[in-house]
Amino acid sequence: MRPLILLFVLALVALPARAETELEPAFPDAIKGPAAAHGAVIWNHGLSQTEPDAASALPAVLTLFRDAGWDVYRLKRGIAGDTEDTSTAALLIAIDTVKAKGYGKLVLAGQSFGSWISLTAAGRTDKLTAVLVNAPAAYGDASVHGFERNETLLYPKLEALPHIPVLISFFTRDRFDPGGRGPKADRILTEHGVPHLIIDRPAVLEGHGAGSSVYFAKRFGPCWLAAAETGQAPALASCETHWGETPSADLRVPADLAITPGGLAGKWYGNYTSGREVMLVVTRIEGEAATGALLTGPTNSGPGGSTAETGQLVGGNLVFAVPNKPTVTLTPAADGSATLLWVAADEKSRLAAVVHRVP
Repeated sequence: MRPLILLFVLALVALPARAETELEPAFPDAIKGPAAAHGAVIWNHGLSQTEPDAASALPAVLTLFRDAGWDVYRLKRGIAGDTEDTSTAALLIAIDTVKAKGYGKLVLAGQSFGSWISLTAAGRTDKLTAVLVNAPAAYGDASVHGFERNETLLYPKLEALPHIPVLISFFTRDRFDPGGRGPKADRILTEHGVPHLIIDRPAVLEGHGAGSSVYFAKRFGPCWLAAAETGQAPALASCETHWGETPSADLRVPADLAITPGGLAGKWYGNYTSGREVMLVVTRIEGEAATGALLTGPTNSGPGGSTAETGQLVGGNLVFAVPNKPTVTLTPAADGSATLLWVAADEKSRLAAVVHRVP
C-alpha cells in the first residue's frame, strides 16, 4: 500500500465514531413554539446500550414542564459513537439549533450519562438558563473497576460551569455512585459562585433511576421548574412539596372497602423505593385469616391499580399468598411502622416499602 493511502486509512481508523443523534419534540402535540412557550428544555437520556434506551419512557418530571407551558425536546442518541466527546458535540449543536429558534430560556436536563454530557456541554456554552440533572455517571458500576471516575472526573466539570442555576440529585444505592459526591459538589459550586441546589440522597428514593419516578417529579419537580422559570437556584425548603408523606388523590381507595378494626387492620401507606405510592388496606382479621386490598399509585408509564388480597397471620406477620399471584407480606415494627414486601409470582422481582398507618 502506498504511504499516502496508508496514512489516509490510518487517519480514518483514528477518527471517533460519530454518534447518530436526532433532536425531536418529547411531546409533539404540546409544542407551542418560541413565541408562546415559557422556554425550551432539552432532555438527555442515559447511555444507549440498546436501541430502545434512546426511546425509553420520559421521566415524569418532564410533564411538569410540558404542563407549565414549556416546549420539551429530547436528544436521541444511537448506540454507535455514544461517547462523551461525540455526544457532547451533538448536544452543543442541539443547543445552538434550539436557541436559534428564538427561545428566551433554554434548559438542559438529564439522567446518568445524559447528566454527564449536560454538565460537560454547560461548561462550553453561554446559551443556557439552567442545568437540571440526576445521578450523573459515565463509568462502570460498583462491581467494575474505574467507576470511581464518576467522582474524580465530575468535579472538574462543576468547576467549569457558568453562573446559572445548577440542580444535581444523588441517590442512595446508586450502583454508579462512589458516595460522598453531594457535599463535595456543594462545596465546589459554592467556591465558584455557581447558584445551585444539591438534592442529596433523599428519603424513599433509591437507585440509579430514582429521578425518573413519579415520586421525584411530585416532590422535587417544583424545584426544577422554579430554577428554570426564575433563573435562580431555590432553597430546598421553599420548593420541595413533601408529596408522598400522606396518600395523594392519585391513590384511589375503593369506596366499598369496609374496615373492621382490630390488630393490624387498617390502612398502611408508604412508597416503594422506586417512588410509587402503595397502600395495603387490611379490611378484616378473624382468627388467623385476613382480607384486604393492595393499592398502587400511577407511574410515568401507567395508571395505578387495586387487587383484592386474602391471607393469614404467620408468626406475627401478615402474609397474603395465593397460588400464581404475587405475595404481599406486612411485617410490623416496634415503632408502629411496618415493612411491606411485594414478591412477584415467579419470584424474579420484588419491591419493598416502609409503611405507616393513616386514617
